[in-house]
Amino acid sequence: MRNRWATFVALAVVAAALVAPGAASASTTEAIAGTGGMTLTMDGGASPLDIEVSLDSLGHITNVEVGGDSVDGDDAHRVRFSNEDDTTRVSVQAKNHKLAADVKAGALADILGVRVWSAPLFGSPDATTVTFEVIDNGGAPELVLGEDAVMTDDDVEYVVGEVKNEVEDDEAESSVKVTFTKDGYTMTLKIQASVESDDDDDDDDDDEGFTAKLKIVLRGKDMQNLRRVAFEEVAGERTWVGHLCDGTEVSVSYEIAEDGEITGITVGPEDIGHELKMMPHGFSVKFDDSKAKVTVDLKEKEDGTWDLKVRSKSTDKCNPSDDKDDKERGNSDKDDKERGNSDKDKKKDDDDDDDDDDDDDDEDED
Repeated sequence: MRNRWATFVALAVVAAALVAPGAASASTTEAIAGTGGMTLTMDGGASPLDIEVSLDSLGHITNVEVGGDSVDGDDAHRVRFSNEDDTTRVSVQAKNHKLAADVKAGALADILGVRVWSAPLFGSPDATTVTFEVIDNGGAPELVLGEDAVMTDDDVEYVVGEVKNEVEDDEAESSVKVTFTKDGYTMTLKIQASVESDDDDDDDDDDEGFTAKLKIVLRGKDMQNLRRVAFEEVAGERTWVGHLCDGTEVSVSYEIAEDGEITGITVGPEDIGHELKMMPHGFSVKFDDSKAKVTVDLKEKEDGTWDLKVRSKSTDKCNPSDDKDDKERGNSDKDDKERGNSDKDKKKDDDDDDDDDDDDDDEDED
């Protein structure tokens, strides 16, 4: 189902069935759900568009606004719509550890102009913004980010990657990644503009005539990874907070004592069923009748610095397809065995990103 709008001034998605966590079929990670959503402003140009996406605490799409009008979503993690004459199509997606918006148009001119993406990151009340411009470089799109392209909280570090421009035959693409970090957490924003011949749509009649595309994907995993830091940076009381699939908020509190021992492990609410498992370098908590789990690893390095890794699976495991995905990717058992191995975790993260890119392609073909 795709809804059509007379003009792209503003858009709202309010699907009553999606508001109740128990009724939704797809969720995002706590990192993505914690943003509460995002906005994409495309003022000016051939196809002006202003999208505001809202998520609930489990990461379900509950609202997408464009000037007060409203649209019903396809399901709990996707909303698609187009303008009245169907010359520009938009898909908003929220699932697992990504929140994305795809804009498809008939020509490069339709996606040119200054664009602004924004979302609150790492639990901040203020939105981080990234301003970029899509320009025409001899018929190929090119992304331009100025020196002040990124505005974020003072305690958030960020790196703007190199803009990569590729031209091959009748296809051209420009992309860039912005990586945000805070207190061991990482989120990545990828911006991509592309054009291709109408003959390269892989025989997808639904996309016939759409040769230009602007794609924005925010990724964030529920993992805190502090590496080789002073003991003072990991010592003291810490709390992890997550959700069960029915929306129940759960927490695990613990203290890293002066001798490096983990003590005072407390799980809340008090009456919540769970299994606590102690390990040589930390512990794990798995909640009964749920896929929610959190694992804490603490290690002292030879040089006297410390590694602290807190990795969790909660709301992102509420999706019905997760069991199948885990089996196919071989992650379920390996995750538990490899949590204390930083290098293996990094490789796994890279592999996950590759899987996400494949998922993105699948989403586009729907």
